[in-house]
Amino acid sequence: MALTIAKVLCTTDFSDLSLEGIEYALNFAKQFGAEVRILHVYGLPTYLAAPDGAIIPTATLATARSDEAQRQLDETVAKYADRGVTIDGCLRVGITHDEVVSQAQEWGADVIVMASHGHSGITHAILGSVTERVLRVSRCPVLVVRKNDVQA
Repeated sequence: MALTIAKVLCTTDFSDLSLEGIEYALNFAKQFGAEVRILHVYGLPTYLAAPDGAIIPTATLATARSDEAQRQLDETVAKYADRGVTIDGCLRVGITHDEVVSQAQEWGADVIVMASHGHSGITHAILGSVTERVLRVSRCPVLVVRKNDVQA
């Protein structure tokens, strides 16, 4: 059975490690003649205030956050545009692991490439792991790139 990879979904939070993950995804996709979609998911902060409950972000804050995320995504896609791989960007707002899995299904991704920051101990217990959650529920394979996996 031949392995067919036509669509590679790669996530980014614009950190150095996630940019290295994009490099990995592009090299991987090039070997299969696949296209790459770079996905960035951002959330809108909710502020808790007692005794009245939550304060929802203003439309101005939401627009500024979206505009900045789109600017960074556009710059990232442009940075890798000459790599001989069809590449585009996708911006979504929501809970990161849910949006990654949804985008993979909607787009028909054959594989998801994610960089893992490798948090452990109390940091992992508090923050959880987006990568771990995607691994648990994704219908397609997930290739996890760790810092040690990326060659300088």
